[in-house]
Amino acid sequence: MKTGQTVFNIIWLDDEIDSLYRKHKGELLDEGINVLGKGAQNVEEFEFQIQKFRNVVDAVVTDANFNLKD
Repeated sequence: MKTGQTVFNIIWLDDEIDSLYRKHKGELLDEGINVLGKGAQNVEEFEFQIQKFRNVVDAVVTDANFNLKD
């Protein structure tokens, strides 16, 4: 990250987050993007992440297809 760069706090929710985050972690940090929460396999986990970081998050990036709880 460049000195003086604005940091954006995001929650990144995706069922394939582990491989995606490993692949892009360096790029995210270089661009001033701090991933607060990541990964969610269903709507309940999504809601938990949103509540946990609700006061500090700038954006939420989600996979379009979340599994519904049966």
